[in-house]
Amino acid sequence: MLEKLSLPLNKSGIEEISQQMVNSVNDGNEDPIHSILQLRAFKLLLDNIEKGIKATVIEDVEKYGKEGHKNITIREAGVKYDYSNCNCSEWNENNVKIKELQEANKKIEAMLKALPVSGMANTDTGEIMYPPSKSSTTSIVVTLDK
Repeated sequence: MLEKLSLPLNKSGIEEISQQMVNSVNDGNEDPIHSILQLRAFKLLLDNIEKGIKATVIEDVEKYGKEGHKNITIREAGVKYDYSNCNCSEWNENNVKIKELQEANKKIEAMLKALPVSGMANTDTGEIMYPPSKSSTTSIVVTLDK
C-alpha cells in the first residue's frame, strides 16, 4: 500500500511539494479549514502507521544491516537515568532540598501571578514586586471525530 505513494524521498523534494500546497491554500485555491482538518487526519494516520511498523523496521535493519537502508539507522534516543536507586546519600539529600525549593517556588509563583500589573510592595522587604511577564504562541487545535 505504501509502495503506491509517489513522494520524493529527499528534503528538497518534500520542501517543494510542501510549498506548492501552502501556496495553493494561501492563494485561495483550497479551503484552509478543510485543508488543516485533512492535514491533521493525515498526520494522525502517519503517526499510527509509524508506531505500528516501528518494531518491524528495527528488526529488518538489525537483521540486514545498512545494505538497502542507507537512510535509516537505529540508535538509542531519550536516554533517562534513575539516580534514586544509586544509594548515594549526598544525591538523595540534594534531591530532597531541590524538591522542597521547587514546592516553595510554586507557592511564590502563584502569589506573583496574582499581583496587579501596577505591582505591590512586599511587606517584609519593602521591595515592589510585579507579576511575571507572559508570552504565548497562537496554535490551532483540531479535534477529529471518533
